[in-house]
Amino acid sequence: MIHKPKIYFITGVCGVGKSKVIPHLKLLLNKKSHDIYDFDERGVPAGADREWRIKETEFWINLGRVNIKNNISTIVCGFSNPKELVYNDIDDIRFILLDADKETIKNRIIRRYQTKRSKEELKRVSNCSVGDFIKDNVDFLGILRSICQKDRRCNIVNTTDKPPEKVAKQITKVIK
Repeated sequence: MIHKPKIYFITGVCGVGKSKVIPHLKLLLNKKSHDIYDFDERGVPAGADREWRIKETEFWINLGRVNIKNNISTIVCGFSNPKELVYNDIDDIRFILLDADKETIKNRIIRRYQTKRSKEELKRVSNCSVGDFIKDNVDFLGILRSICQKDRRCNIVNTTDKPPEKVAKQITKVIK
């Protein structure tokens, strides 16, 4: 099968496993034909907002367009919203929503933000307490799921009770 490069945004709310799948995807996908990034790897400013996310999405799309010319797919793992897409006219963009039940998301966020340092970092980038952050993510989960169910460019992978390596295998099936 011939590789037709695309730009993939692996998205979802906090706690679905976006960052956890990155090392597994790097093992499963050919490095010559797939560039894999963390959406936040260029840094997240204090009070990161919609405007920052849209600019960052535009950066990744532009990088992906360069990669497509070189026959390379670009995979970006991190929160992105298909409704905020800067370039709706590009047919080579796909979304893979990582989804999970509310309890799974809550438990994963609680585990992530247990130390004073991690709670301070969360407050810096989101201006939220852990409790508010959980509520915001759980509340937005259904909205994002609904957006993706209506978008032909989006596939959904459920991560509830699945280890990252299994989720990565499901993602590679979508990509290939």
